[in-house]
Amino acid sequence: MPLLPTPLNPQGSRGQGVGKRGDKQNFPFLIEYLDRQVGEVVKKLTELGLRENTLILFSGDNGTEGVTTEMRDGREIHGGKGSMLDTGSWVPLLANWPGVIAAGSDYAGLVDFTDLMPTCLELAGAAVPPGLDGVSFAPQLQGRPGRPRAWVHSLYVDKYFVRDEHWKLRENGQLFDVRNAPAAETLVTPESDTPDSTAARARLQTVLDKLHPEGRGKSTRKP
Repeated sequence: MPLLPTPLNPQGSRGQGVGKRGDKQNFPFLIEYLDRQVGEVVKKLTELGLRENTLILFSGDNGTEGVTTEMRDGREIHGGKGSMLDTGSWVPLLANWPGVIAAGSDYAGLVDFTDLMPTCLELAGAAVPPGLDGVSFAPQLQGRPGRPRAWVHSLYVDKYFVRDEHWKLRENGQLFDVRNAPAAETLVTPESDTPDSTAARARLQTVLDKLHPEGRGKSTRKP
C-alpha cells in the first residue's frame, strides 16, 4: 500500500517516479488516521445501540512494508512484506466485544484468515457448510479451549510455507525453527536434523503435499 499523505498531513511527500509510493515519513500519520477511522466506526455503533452486540475484528492483510520498524518484546522488528519471513505474513488480530471478550485477554494459538468465516458463522448461529476451509476460533474468543489450529499456510506468488508453533517448512525444502520468530528464524539443514525436526519435516510435508499437489515431494530435496 502506498505511504501517501492523509487529511492529517495533506502536504506530506508523495514520493517520486512511477507509482509514487510515497514517503515513510507519512507512516505515523497513516496509523493515526486509521485509528481515528476505527474510532468513528465504534462511535457510530454506540450511537445506534449496537456496540454491546457487535464483535469487532481488526487485522492487517500481510506483513508491514520494509521501510518501517516496530518494537516487539523490546526488540526492533523490520517489516517483511512480500517475503517468506514471519514478518511478511504475521499480523496482529485484535478482537473486541464488550461483555463477551475479557478485556486484556490474549490467545497464543495459531489463527489463519480462512478461520474468519467459520468463526463468524458459528457466532451468528449459522451452519458451517461442509468442506469450508478454516477452523472456528469462536470458543477461544469466549474464553473456552475450542479446537486449536495445528498449522497455518501462507502463499505469495510461487513461494509458500506451512507453519506450526515450532517449525516452518517452505516449498523449497527449507525447514526453520521459528520459536523465536519474528525476531529470528533458524534454518535447520537435513545434516543437522534431530528426531524432532525430522518428524516435523514429515508432518509438515504431508500438509504441503495436500495443499500443493502439483509440487508433491518437491520440498523433500535438500536446500
